[in-house]
Amino acid sequence: MNDKLIKSEILNLFTQYESKSKTDFKIDIENDLDLCYIASPLRGNVEYNLMLAREHCHFVSKVYKMTPIATHILFPAMGFDDDNDFDRMLCRAYGLKILGMCKHLFFFVNKSNPIVSEGMNAEIDLAFQLLIDVQKIQYTYDPITKKLEYYTL
Repeated sequence: MNDKLIKSEILNLFTQYESKSKTDFKIDIENDLDLCYIASPLRGNVEYNLMLAREHCHFVSKVYKMTPIATHILFPAMGFDDDNDFDRMLCRAYGLKILGMCKHLFFFVNKSNPIVSEGMNAEIDLAFQLLIDVQKIQYTYDPITKKLEYYTL
């Protein structure tokens, strides 16, 4: 029952939007909007990595018409500190719980330096065990032009 109501409300949102704007973005309520877990690094240059994670979410939303979930954006915004071991452990546990609700996991690596972090490895391993669709997406980023380009395999 809840699923039907949610789908009806989502369809209503898109119908209202289409009537007010000129867009060619169409949604298939039965096949689009799946939850997609976004895995990309956080540690290191945190601000840069958060910017990339936001862009990855936008990419998945627009290109794949999925609902992106990036817990490494969500939890720091709630005040959790990735440099605090207890907060990091809690957030990784929460993230794995959320991963279990997703149909897809997309992990993002820089094409010229394809590093997969320890946290990403744990998420990818669990996704495979849960038979979640896992996809690797490479990207390049030009800091001068601030252009991000994606390469799907």
